[in-house]
Amino acid sequence: MTTHSTCAFCECAFEIFDEDKLFYQRIGVPPPKYCPDDRQRRRAAARNERNFYRRTCDATGKEIISMYSPGKPYPVYEQIFWWSDEWDPTDYGRPFDFNRSFFEQFHALQKVVPRLAIYNYNSENSYYTAYSGENKNCFMGIDLGGCEDVYYSNWLIKSKNCIDCSYTYSSELCYQCLYCENCFNADFCQECENCTDSMFCYDCKNCRNCFGCVGLRNKEFHIFNKPVGKTEYTGFLEQYRYSLIQQEKAWRLFEEFRLTQPHRSAVMIDSENCSGDYIYHSKNAKNCFDAVRLWDCRYCYNSLDIKDGYDCYQPGLVQSELVYEVHGGNTLFNTKFILTSSRGLTDCEYCDQCFYSQDLFGCIGIKRNRFCIFNKVYPEDEYHDLKNRIIEHMKKTGEYGEFFPFFCSPFGYNESKAQEYFPITREEAGAKNIPWSDYRAPLPTDEITEPSDDIRAVDDKIIEKIIVCAVSQKPFRLIKQELDFYRQKRLPIPKKSPQVRYEERMLRRRPRKLFKRICSKCELPIQTTYSPEQREIVFCEKCYLQSVYQ
Repeated sequence: MTTHSTCAFCECAFEIFDEDKLFYQRIGVPPPKYCPDDRQRRRAAARNERNFYRRTCDATGKEIISMYSPGKPYPVYEQIFWWSDEWDPTDYGRPFDFNRSFFEQFHALQKVVPRLAIYNYNSENSYYTAYSGENKNCFMGIDLGGCEDVYYSNWLIKSKNCIDCSYTYSSELCYQCLYCENCFNADFCQECENCTDSMFCYDCKNCRNCFGCVGLRNKEFHIFNKPVGKTEYTGFLEQYRYSLIQQEKAWRLFEEFRLTQPHRSAVMIDSENCSGDYIYHSKNAKNCFDAVRLWDCRYCYNSLDIKDGYDCYQPGLVQSELVYEVHGGNTLFNTKFILTSSRGLTDCEYCDQCFYSQDLFGCIGIKRNRFCIFNKVYPEDEYHDLKNRIIEHMKKTGEYGEFFPFFCSPFGYNESKAQEYFPITREEAGAKNIPWSDYRAPLPTDEITEPSDDIRAVDDKIIEKIIVCAVSQKPFRLIKQELDFYRQKRLPIPKKSPQVRYEERMLRRRPRKLFKRICSKCELPIQTTYSPEQREIVFCEKCYLQSVYQ
């Protein structure tokens, strides 16, 4: 029987389904007190993706790039030193005090254990990238893997020479693309696959030399879904390539045309018994978004390769099983309430930045160890006995079974991903006792200039430019690699900052929320991320496939 509960944060009603109860019983936790959105909010509040700071390494004294601003209340070590044997996290171990709450003691431990400055491994010349690895010559990138010459992008895998792209895989020479795969020289495209030399396309596959097209398959030289000759196509394209004004006009024309074409209710590829959006090769994944290869999961976001997982958020939860309330990590087994810990973590609970370990409870920064509580090592029997006693203590205080509260996040709410998904004001944060950051990264001090819209007029000797964003009115840098990219693609210089371009790109995504609608063709009920108020024509999967492959 489905149980109805009231969220302890937003006070909204939410459901706990029968299969949820079975999962909670299996892993030994009580049902959650918070609704799925607010559980997601807490995990997202522990993730800073878009703020990089210059600060000093507290071990070496060197200037480093870090996710943590100067003045944070805990030591921060550069990557090489943090991973070295020069320090031992168990030196910070302490006994558990049964007269105090667990989270109060955990937060106190957070303030003394050194933190890893940034997650960026095995990369070359990619200092301003986070939650990333195996990259070369990348800048201001988040969740990049195996990429080269990628700038101002997030969640790109095995891609090269791309700028302002998101959720794009195995692609090259792309600009302002979203949810694209195996594309080459594509600009302003969304949900396209195997497309080449195309602009302003949506949901196209195996297309070449297409402009403003929606839902095409295996086409070439099309403008707004109509076939044209090569000469006509080339002449039309020249109108919209060099000028920002013409690009904005193309956006308006494309958006108007897109609304006249059918949209699939959800992107669900090779998946069975799933609900959500952008789900691939999965089975029994409910209320999941941006997910690949999930099996028997619910409320997972930006997740890969999970079996039996609930409430997970982080790009790259690779090959994990039996996980609950996890932010960040891969190769996890039987882990619960985890903050950015990965690489072979087994039978662990309430851990922060722990790696290659087993049987940890309430630990921070542990590497390659076992049977630790609050960073103190115990004999195996004593470990299990103490762990069970602490869990009973947490049940009495109402703490056990819930993710870390906001005050345990190492970031201010406004620094975190939560502000993007669940924006609040400083006053609202104060009313809920949610931490807020007052630190601001210094702005560029170089002379502000206004280069021409036409990239061909830019002086070849320019290394970088400082220009003013047309939206935020704040200065931002144009680096040489960007200028080279725009020259190569014959695109105009953007007048909006990377942050504004990112925010506008994210607005093109559908919300991570399901609505009930009626298929615009067969009129059967469907579940979709298009709200009933949106103007898009939305088809069920069967009607959609019939429309694009007719």
